[in-house]
Amino acid sequence: MSNDSISVDSVLLQQLQADERYEYSRDLLQVDRESVLSWLMRTLRRWMNELFNSEPMENMGEWLWPVVAVVLLAAVAAFLYWRRHSLFGSARTVENHDADAIEDTIYGIDFPSAIAAAQSQRQWNEVVRLVYLQTLKALTDANRIQWRPYKTPSQYLHEVTGDDFRVFTCHFLRVRYGGFPADEALCQAMAALQRAIEKGGETDER
Repeated sequence: MSNDSISVDSVLLQQLQADERYEYSRDLLQVDRESVLSWLMRTLRRWMNELFNSEPMENMGEWLWPVVAVVLLAAVAAFLYWRRHSLFGSARTVENHDADAIEDTIYGIDFPSAIAAAQSQRQWNEVVRLVYLQTLKALTDANRIQWRPYKTPSQYLHEVTGDDFRVFTCHFLRVRYGGFPADEALCQAMAALQRAIEKGGETDER
């Protein structure tokens, strides 16, 4: 009785064992002892070799892979930076806009002189800004508000009641952050509102 057996081509077997394309366990074995970056570089190199033909890519040297990694990391960082600003920097409401008022201060300013200078140069937007800050200074001195550099105009509306201060603040926000062009008439209305607010009364100048 003859015994049938499978003949193994030892030469072919050695060639297959030496071919990296069939070394499926290599990734699993090396990931444990390599850093994540090294594993990423090796995996990326294999993909690039398969995509562009291994011969030219191998000739470019090991310097290529760190460069590719830096480019990828920079792209990810740029994407995250863009997403952060698109999510939190755009579509800003008036409440977010008036948070920019932290750049204004009520101290160290000669308001009468500054307002007079702005009026003489017909810089009405600047007059509105200065009159608003001057009013906050007067309210602070009268202990009617607690001024803080980080507080927004909307927050002061909770401390000062009455329509005059609401309309006064609305005028300021429109000019300062809404791009509304002020004129002499508006500045006169702001001055009348300022007088009524400081006295604690109401006025029809709105």
